[in-house]
Amino acid sequence: MRYRILLDTHALRDFQDIPEPYHTSIKEKFERLKEGFLPDLDIRKLKGFKNTYRLRVGDYRIIFELNPDYEIIVIGIRPRKTAYR
Repeated sequence: MRYRILLDTHALRDFQDIPEPYHTSIKEKFERLKEGFLPDLDIRKLKGFKNTYRLRVGDYRIIFELNPDYEIIVIGIRPRKTAYR
């Protein structure tokens, strides 16, 4: 089953602020993430949260929540230095 990826307003704003060269690699990661948690994707569960994960894309981190009805809600796309604040 394929996942649906939804971006909340903060994540969409973050994506628009990212420099253009990263847009392609982030879009590619979104397409791969639709297939599920593949072993070659660098996904880690965030400590202290129930269903929150991060996906590494170069110097950026995609923070997302996993819903039981095959939805992934992206809540932030930030540089590594500020992603976990």
